[in-house]
Amino acid sequence: MEKDYLLENEKFLQKAIAIYQIDRIAVRFSGYGDSGQMDDVEISSKLSNFQPDKAMIRAWQNQGHEHITGQGWRHKGWEMAEVSLYDLVADLAMGRVSDTGIDWYNNKGGQGEWEWDASSGLSFYVDVNVTEQVREHQTERMLGSYDEEDETQVA
Repeated sequence: MEKDYLLENEKFLQKAIAIYQIDRIAVRFSGYGDSGQMDDVEISSKLSNFQPDKAMIRAWQNQGHEHITGQGWRHKGWEMAEVSLYDLVADLAMGRVSDTGIDWYNNKGGQGEWEWDASSGLSFYVDVNVTEQVREHQTERMLGSYDEEDETQVA
């Protein structure tokens, strides 16, 4: 059975929350066409000197994907590394969004938010943008035929 790297990274995030006295994390994401991205990562702490862009933690880092001619795309694996708290949070949120199987990044796309708050826990939503088409009327008949309910005849 393959290791659940996202679950492992959630444990590392819990450690970072304690170390940096983090009280809120919010990740907003959106996509359309055929791509999606994390738009914004917010991390707040009770520490007055906390600099979220400088905060580092040891965690599993996704090494991405590579294209191999004739074989397609291959996941390059995971590696233990010193990563920024921003990257850890964004990768974790993206992983959990992907786990839902919801197609929020193709066609008209979608958006959502992954948020953790010390007082209320984790909340997570994904919205999908759709274009609705409603047929209001349809008539089927042969040209030149007469419909008794229709007073006209096409000749």
